[in-house]
Amino acid sequence: MNIVGSALIDAYAAENPAYGAILREWKGIVVAASWKTVEDIHQSWRHIEVNPLANGSTRVAFSREDLRIIVTVSYATQAVFISRICLVQEYSAEEDLQPEDLL
Repeated sequence: MNIVGSALIDAYAAENPAYGAILREWKGIVVAASWKTVEDIHQSWRHIEVNPLANGSTRVAFSREDLRIIVTVSYATQAVFISRICLVQEYSAEEDLQPEDLL
């Protein structure tokens, strides 16, 4: 998969070194992946929250410890668009989705 917005990963890791290893692991998994379904994503990373979008993409919140990485996965273009990296207590799925996005 191609990561769009990978500079966000590097910036977050630089500002929050305690999460650097998790972010590097996540980035390595994503770059090596070729996801075609939600199940493919789930096999790569166990702790996910999934919302299918009307355009055929999937909004995914990956979690590990108290970190969330919120992305949109486009299976057609094999791209992962990073929307946000935050702590669990800062995350609200409702803030990241608009009603028109949902199926």
